[in-house]
Amino acid sequence: MAQEKVVSLNALDPQQLLQLQERLQGDIEKFAQSLQFFGRSSGLYHAAGKAINGLTESKEGQPLLLPLTQSLYVSGSVASTDQVLVDIGTGYYVEMSSEQAQDYYKRKFDKLQEMMQGVNEVLKGKQSQLLQIKKALADRVQSMAAQQPSP
Repeated sequence: MAQEKVVSLNALDPQQLLQLQERLQGDIEKFAQSLQFFGRSSGLYHAAGKAINGLTESKEGQPLLLPLTQSLYVSGSVASTDQVLVDIGTGYYVEMSSEQAQDYYKRKFDKLQEMMQGVNEVLKGKQSQLLQIKKALADRVQSMAAQQPSP
């Protein structure tokens, strides 16, 4: 693991503070995008678990619309409520019982929620650092303006 070097903000000149501010703003943007991605993904896993729950309440032979994509559905009928095919990623599908599939999606959802909490904590820390840098930069500019002689 990389070890962080602690540097006093007072030891940095305004140009270095600006560079640090830009880097932190980039980091914050990346973490915010990750948080959004995890949120969307966890929503999909939650919806998949609910869909399997709804399927178990269906009867064999009951008509349904099967999603091929988010906007393309094909009509079909329920063949079995006990076994389902679960997309485990990169084009691989595994046949599971409905209970196993619900457990799989619950574990995925819980893992993403845990990851979101971790990213959120890091994001808050980065935002706090950015505020400190902005304050240090404003203080530095103000002190430089006070040191300049007035005409």
